[in-house]
Amino acid sequence: TLNGQNLQSTDKPDTIEAKVGFTGVDGKDTDLMTSGRISRNGAATIEDVNLEFKHILAKLNIAIAKDPQFDNVNVIIRKVQVVGLDNKGLYNEGTSTINSSWSNTEKVGDYKLLWENTNGVNLLKGEGEGDNYKPGKKLYFIESLVMPQSIEENVEKLIIDYSIVTETREETYNYELKFDDGENKVFENFADHNNYTINLTVRPNIITFDATATVWEDKTGESVIPAIVNP
Repeated sequence: TLNGQNLQSTDKPDTIEAKVGFTGVDGKDTDLMTSGRISRNGAATIEDVNLEFKHILAKLNIAIAKDPQFDNVNVIIRKVQVVGLDNKGLYNEGTSTINSSWSNTEKVGDYKLLWENTNGVNLLKGEGEGDNYKPGKKLYFIESLVMPQSIEENVEKLIIDYSIVTETREETYNYELKFDDGENKVFENFADHNNYTINLTVRPNIITFDATATVWEDKTGESVIPAIVNP
């Protein structure tokens, strides 16, 4: 069962993924990993067994940037949340690399992925001029483990509360992105071993997004020394 831990700071969301911090301690979520089977001859000389671990959960990142047209105004993010996800499931290690080993997934409790700051965080503006100009970097607001699951129509969605502030006025907005709105899907599903990112850009009158899914890096080189068993 996942609790909804978010690695990104509520005060200073980073321009990169934190990647480390799913320890399972003090209510934090656990980065579950398994290794493939490695056979050794029991009569042979004892040696280290090098294991290669793979992630059996998925990970979801939500990153937001602002368009260069908004360099002269403040775009303040106040709340980012992902709702409707399953957070409990049953895992049974399978032999297929295509089908998920998770089953019976469901949502339990008031589960959501959440980033919130009452004062808000201002999106970064671009730097430099002319050919040296670089748009403002995106900030990561959500970085959380996700239960592998299918995406259902009008269930899982991303909600963002933000403000656009000029010298004379402030306007508040609420943006909602359904992962499956019945016509378009952001993702088909969340699969074991994959790292998903939704990149959003705040532009005048509209927010645009693109989504990517990549294989989550395996953790290699772990050595386990087999126990000595006397005949």
